[in-house]
Amino acid sequence: MKNDVVPVPEPTSTLSLLALGTLGAGATLKRKLKASKMTEKIG
Repeated sequence: MKNDVVPVPEPTSTLSLLALGTLGAGATLKRKLKASKMTEKIG
């Protein structure tokens, strides 16, 4: 029997990565919404 050890990242680092990703996605969405609203006003 071979013991394969799979490295598991710490839950805190995984959570922080998820949080950063969510924040980044939210910021990008907000920016896109603002940009589309501005172009509507101009056009």
